[in-house]
Amino acid sequence: MATSAGRLSRSPPIAHAAHANNHDILMALTRYHMTAFAKLLDKLAAEIDVNGQTLLDSSCIFGTSEFGEGFRHSVLEMPVILAGKAGGALDTGWHIRDPRSNFCRTHYTVLRAMGIDVPSYGFSGAETSQALPFLRA
Repeated sequence: MATSAGRLSRSPPIAHAAHANNHDILMALTRYHMTAFAKLLDKLAAEIDVNGQTLLDSSCIFGTSEFGEGFRHSVLEMPVILAGKAGGALDTGWHIRDPRSNFCRTHYTVLRAMGIDVPSYGFSGAETSQALPFLRA
């Protein structure tokens, strides 16, 4: 919850900026969040685990926004960053843009990369058993 004049606000600033179509505020907030995300990834990349890999290579870090097309609260064009190799289960360096893709494919891919063998993921018409192409497992 964000504060405004010493009071708690029910909506975060990013929601207000999206509804007001305030591009400058949206960009500043996004830049802040992505900078914090990058710092986390840098720290994970700098630490070695017991197997001799970086913590980042051993992990799968899922980063996303609360919405795709913000002012509409749409689930189209949902931005996702998957960082790390999940212990070798994921190839890195991919960029995929599929405007009509099922967002649950990302979740299904993460579950499979973590060794959780589920037949599918999702509900209400979004169920999928199709992983993204960079899953090695």
